[in-house]
Amino acid sequence: MRKDMIPGLGDTADLVVIGARRDTDCGMSAWWTTFYLACVDTKAESEDGQSLPSFTIIATVSRMAITTADMRYLNRYGKAHYLSPADASLTPRIWTPLAGHPPPSAIFMRPLVVEVVGASFDRLPNSRFESLRFPRIVKVHLDLSYTDATITEQYVQMAAKSKC
Repeated sequence: MRKDMIPGLGDTADLVVIGARRDTDCGMSAWWTTFYLACVDTKAESEDGQSLPSFTIIATVSRMAITTADMRYLNRYGKAHYLSPADASLTPRIWTPLAGHPPPSAIFMRPLVVEVVGASFDRLPNSRFESLRFPRIVKVHLDLSYTDATITEQYVQMAAKSKC
């Protein structure tokens, strides 16, 4: 049994749902089925508050890692607060070390914070970045803003600490 299946033993982080896409082979053509999870990147934030936020995508989660109720909520919420990546001047700055993953087809302009649990950390192929193994969403935090989510530096420290 993986340690993330035992309550309290998995590695957890409050991450931001920054975007989504549809998987055409899933049969749910009207729903987004894959969600992009990110950390807040503090390096690009400015003092004047005029700049758009910056995020680092660190994982994706799909149908098997999200409850049906949470998937419904993320789809309903996202449909009201998204832009196409083609509207680049309006979207937040997004950096991704995920090689081999298609980009999101929708960017959430009001990112949601979710609690994600995983079984330790793994280095992604063709990347210098560690990511949660088997990430899954366990809670949607309606009471938190994206500014309350895990920042990239904290996430890197969590990954290093998990290896010890």
